[in-house]
Amino acid sequence: MHLADPHPERSPRARRQLLLTQTASDTPVGRLFRHFWLPALLSSELPRPDCPPVRVRILGENLVAFRDSDNRVGLLDAHCPHRRAELYYGRNEQGGLRCIYHGWKFDVNGSCVDIPTEENGCELAKSRPVAAYPVIEQGGVVWVWMGPPERQPAPPEFDFCTLPLSHVYISKCLMKCNYLQALEGSIDYSHISFLHKESAGGADVFGIGELIRFANDDGKPTISTTPTAYGMRIAARRNAGDDAYFWRIALACTCLRGCANGSWQCLSAPMLLSQ
Repeated sequence: MHLADPHPERSPRARRQLLLTQTASDTPVGRLFRHFWLPALLSSELPRPDCPPVRVRILGENLVAFRDSDNRVGLLDAHCPHRRAELYYGRNEQGGLRCIYHGWKFDVNGSCVDIPTEENGCELAKSRPVAAYPVIEQGGVVWVWMGPPERQPAPPEFDFCTLPLSHVYISKCLMKCNYLQALEGSIDYSHISFLHKESAGGADVFGIGELIRFANDDGKPTISTTPTAYGMRIAARRNAGDDAYFWRIALACTCLRGCANGSWQCLSAPMLLSQ
């Protein structure tokens, strides 16, 4: 359902800005984003089977990610359908994520596979799945499809996903702004050499320390664009020394991790390639 604007005095420009930046499931942009494979988290955040689960928030939805005993990744609604306990506190064990409250266990597909107080295969378990989204792993990233199941396309085919992980630098950071502002910064390569120049000597606030180092060494990147099925791919090439280049590639909709509250998380995948 669409909620009434609590601030009807907003100007037409402010209303347009809200229309472009809100990403909940009942908004135009939110529906658009859910028709693309989206980066959910880094594979390294789930380093081994049965490791602790991880909280994930995408497009205003609170989710939980876990890697089961067979090394499969699941991305589920954050709350158990029984009493709404948070599954993040559950035990990841023996092929499923077990709720800490009453022990209901769910597999990567969201099916309830065990209720300790009921007989195996009981109708209650069959009727109480938790919402789950399809995921794939490639390029060091866990990708999620949040759109209609019947519209699910083939997994994304990005160049960096075909490279060995030793040749891919992946960073993730939280930016307290709307996705549109962050996307603008992601495709603006020239500003890094100036606005972020001093960041190289301090804390790596944005998780792009290597990028800043190369940007300081080469303040004149070579920019190229390539038309793609999803719009346009933008790349910047900088000299990395020793006959090597540092490439940073923006993949339009794949960077978009907007949340309903206006914050977003950024996944970027520059590449270091030898000529």
